[in-house]
Amino acid sequence: MTDADLPNTGVRERPAEADWTTVPEADIVNFNRDVLGEKLIRLDSATIARLRVIPREVHRNPMGTLHGGFVMALVDYAMFAGSAALKGQTGILPAVTIDLGVRFVGAGDMERPVDVLVEMVKETGRMVFLRGSVMQEDDLVASWDGILRKVAKKA
Repeated sequence: MTDADLPNTGVRERPAEADWTTVPEADIVNFNRDVLGEKLIRLDSATIARLRVIPREVHRNPMGTLHGGFVMALVDYAMFAGSAALKGQTGILPAVTIDLGVRFVGAGDMERPVDVLVEMVKETGRMVFLRGSVMQEDDLVASWDGILRKVAKKA
């Protein structure tokens, strides 16, 4: 599935900064790639990863702002990609979501990139504890915290 296959979608310009990398996706039809769209990632520091998505029309709610379900799905994905980036890995951390709490504090608009900041609070043998925020430039859209349980990669 491509953007052309989705109703009312349009891809905006991607950031020109050289420090962004595209999160690799499997060459199969999947929700993360086909609904969330292209995801870019970078490290802001040794403890903070930043995942960026350029909003598309499919991410708009009936009020013309970012759909809350899109924001929550993006945060869920950012936990995996951000954890991997902070550990020096590419792609996503092999894990499952145990808990995710999102608190919306402002409406997101369709005109600016959506950034999910990811901080790894603690990592144990099987668990990863995370927190962060959803930002559009200096505007806070949501804060969040979550827990992942690491799993073995399938052979």
